[in-house]
Amino acid sequence: PVPPAAAPPAPPADAPPKVLKLGMTMKQVKDSFGEPASIVELGSKVIYVYKDKKVTFMNGKVSDVDVK
Repeated sequence: PVPPAAAPPAPPADAPPKVLKLGMTMKQVKDSFGEPASIVELGSKVIYVYKDKKVTFMNGKVSDVDVK
């Protein structure tokens, strides 16, 4: 028989929730989600690319989020 798949470990109870909202700074996003897989810089527009989302910043603040 095949053993049941183990559930992914739960985050520690004291871990802060991952928050992403319009107006957040680049530092706040990195503090919540870590380093992005890649960064696209287009003048005043910067895009952080994560495996499951793209976060667009205008003038250093979140202006759009595209969840895959």
